[in-house]
Amino acid sequence: MVRCAGCFLHQSKRVVDIIVNLCGIGMIIYCLWLLKKWNDGFSQMLIVTPLPRPWFIYICLAIGIAVCLTTLYGHVVANCDSSSSLCIYIVSMCSILLLQAGVIVAILFKIDWAWQISKYIDEHYKNFQNFLNFHLIMCRSVSVVVLVGQVILSVFRIRLFVFTSILMQPSYLFKL
Repeated sequence: MVRCAGCFLHQSKRVVDIIVNLCGIGMIIYCLWLLKKWNDGFSQMLIVTPLPRPWFIYICLAIGIAVCLTTLYGHVVANCDSSSSLCIYIVSMCSILLLQAGVIVAILFKIDWAWQISKYIDEHYKNFQNFLNFHLIMCRSVSVVVLVGQVILSVFRIRLFVFTSILMQPSYLFKL
């Protein structure tokens, strides 16, 4: 019975990894599209001063890439039955999550991007400014939702680690 539960946990972890990986791929595609719109929108304007860098787009893109790489790594670790490799993965994943949370707060929430964008856009391009402000809110929301999904996945992996290291020991199986 314990082995069936372990197999179910491993299979469900793989499914969740694939879903999170698809979210990361969608995030990358969205950010590349948004970067194209940023470049197209500013190329139509006659601006003499240098443009600000779209760090909110770059950060969202980097988070999407990090999500894809960590879930692919997690999918590889899911095929290992070693609890030590799962422990190393959990520690590295928690470190990456803390780094992602810090970058999201520092870049997406501490900088007033609406004011930064409004400095460069005059009254003639209000539609483009509204477009950018809407997608700034979308980048913030998507980044936070994906970060919460990764935290939930990490909690799931920690539960799997506890299950495989404690419950799958031969001495515990004989007590059942």
